[in-house]
Amino acid sequence: AEAAIRKNGSVNKYCLTVMVLKDFKYKSIWAYPVEGKGVGAAEWLISQIIEELDTCGLDGCRLVLKNDQEPSIVEVQHAIKDLRGAAHSHGTAIEHSKVGDSNSNAKVERAIQELGGLARTIKAALESRLGQKIHLYHVVAPWIIKHAASLSNRYVVRDCGNTSYKLIKGRRCIEPIAEFGEMILFKPPLTGAEKAHKESWRDRWIDGVYLGTVIRTSENLIGTDKGVFRVTSLRRRPLDERWCQDAIARFKVAHISPYPDKIASEFLLS
Repeated sequence: AEAAIRKNGSVNKYCLTVMVLKDFKYKSIWAYPVEGKGVGAAEWLISQIIEELDTCGLDGCRLVLKNDQEPSIVEVQHAIKDLRGAAHSHGTAIEHSKVGDSNSNAKVERAIQELGGLARTIKAALESRLGQKIHLYHVVAPWIIKHAASLSNRYVVRDCGNTSYKLIKGRRCIEPIAEFGEMILFKPPLTGAEKAHKESWRDRWIDGVYLGTVIRTSENLIGTDKGVFRVTSLRRRPLDERWCQDAIARFKVAHISPYPDKIASEFLLS
């Protein structure tokens, strides 16, 4: 996706690169906003894809990886194959679509269209709530795309009559969620020092911005000025306290890699 940045009379293009993975067995969609194309642009990408395959129960299966013949995506394809081979998986077959024929990879194209539609809907809803435009270069843009993929897997009913979430986990999704970008109260995990000293004076509930959920653990992703926390407990605020432009503008977040390979014990930071 591209957006124009106008500054001092000049127009600069901003591009957000997103890799989309479509799982044909469980119909799930996974999105990875990255800084650029190829493995070198996002060192965390390959291990994150392997973790996603593990979430779907495909870690030990024989897989066929199909994509177009663009060199950067072929590089990612072979990196996945090499990492799975090192883990002694059941094999990874490589397949490429025909040059210039998008119809040969139609399922992925439809997944990209679905993801784009959901992302635009989330963006429009957030803009309506905040009363301001959310541009492609906004700090929450990558998280909107990740959240769109998560919503698709959790709630979009596939042709088989089930959601991808139910196909993967064997049950429907019943965990409550908040609206993307909503101000909520959450209970951060205790640090080692707090556990050791049984700290009881610290505030149990603090402010944060809801960014989505992790399908693997059903944890909530909450943005703050310290980073992005993965937490279990959250509380929604009264209707008139749920939206704040300043809160979204000031929280710190791993902008390009929402899911870095190495996750701090308390919060996600690049």
